[in-house]
Amino acid sequence: MVAAAQENCFNETSGVISDLFTVFDSRDDAAKVAHVRGVAAEMAHICQAREGEMQSVIRDLTRSVAVAEREAAPGEDPEAHAARMAAVEADKCAAEGAVAQMEEELRRLGGEKAAAHGRLCDAEAVRADADAMESEALPRAKHELSLYAHVSKVIWHSELSGRVCGNVSDPANADIRPFDMDPRATSQYEIANKLWGLMDGEVEGVC
Repeated sequence: MVAAAQENCFNETSGVISDLFTVFDSRDDAAKVAHVRGVAAEMAHICQAREGEMQSVIRDLTRSVAVAEREAAPGEDPEAHAARMAAVEADKCAAEGAVAQMEEELRRLGGEKAAAHGRLCDAEAVRADADAMESEALPRAKHELSLYAHVSKVIWHSELSGRVCGNVSDPANADIRPFDMDPRATSQYEIANKLWGLMDGEVEGVC
């Protein structure tokens, strides 16, 4: 009977610690979302700049053709006219090449922008899931921890992100036993085992 009760307590303790691991690990998602947002914003800025450059080139090309047509006087020397039109045609070809190059770059940037937006949506979905999990898991974990604190006299230092730390008070012996463990370097079983050892008075502290 006692063994079964201890096993249930151990399983519940492991569950609480597992919930805390989930909450601690989910805090990195905000940085990922911020990074992807920055990439998406940068891609949008580049696309807008390239679109502006292309529109400017097209306006200049249209203006050059219009000027050449206005200056084509009926009595102009054929050779001079041919030379001037050849120069206009060369400018036109160069401008068309620049426009084609910009269009290709815009297509490439558009693909990168779409990919960045996709990554942003994925990151935001992950963050939303993490927030939902935290909103459900954290209150439950806090409630369970408050019960353990009442029964076992454990004081948790939950403000220290990424650590499992606090102290166990033993009023009968006027003793306080601290603990501070890294969940990334210590298994859940070891953490639970050490906490039970502290509560049973088998060890003086775990750091």
